[in-house]
Amino acid sequence: MDMVVAGARRRVAQISGVGTLPEYRRRGLNRRLTERALEWARAGHDFVFLFADEEAFPFYAATGFRPVQEQVPSVQASAVPPRAGLEPVDPTDPAALAALRRAAERRCPVSQQLGVLNVELLLFHALYPLRGRLHFLPAHQLYVAFSRDETGLRVLDLVGEGIPPFAELWPYLSRGREERVEFLFLPDQLELDRFDWAPLPGNGTHLRGDFPLEEVPFLFPFTAHA
Repeated sequence: MDMVVAGARRRVAQISGVGTLPEYRRRGLNRRLTERALEWARAGHDFVFLFADEEAFPFYAATGFRPVQEQVPSVQASAVPPRAGLEPVDPTDPAALAALRRAAERRCPVSQQLGVLNVELLLFHALYPLRGRLHFLPAHQLYVAFSRDETGLRVLDLVGEGIPPFAELWPYLSRGREERVEFLFLPDQLELDRFDWAPLPGNGTHLRGDFPLEEVPFLFPFTAHA
């Protein structure tokens, strides 16, 4: 996939959805397949990344991957009067999905530090993990994906030709009270003064190759997960 990493366009690869039928396990098939994939990725890809279950950690260590810790940025957003304007998006409606595709083709990266540019992957997310969480904001010509529970709000992705400051976006998401807001992407374009950071549990993130953000807090965007 194409990504923006540390302000530069990069071509990267992701390993995803690996499984072996029970009767074919313990024959080295996964290792051979992974080695073939890595051989292919050496030409024209800056790095390879993946998200693994804990039981797979030793396997990926043996194939040259290193575990890394992602960090979730968040802010404590102040109370502001809610503003109407968000429109739910039904991705099963062909016209709505076509409009989202057009926006995805023209989108700017959600982050200039670590942003993904992959139309088909975004549409997959819209149809499955983002279903019921995706809205359109006409005032900014922006798709906003978010979820909320008792711990606060999680902004999952922003899709548009530009990313507005958080101060302009927050009234449309606010419930009129102070609230913790997490971002499942790096929010460097939201014009916020500071963020709190917390380790992201459970992703099992692994890298192989040159990744320039490894020494600073980073987070792969939610919609970069294949």
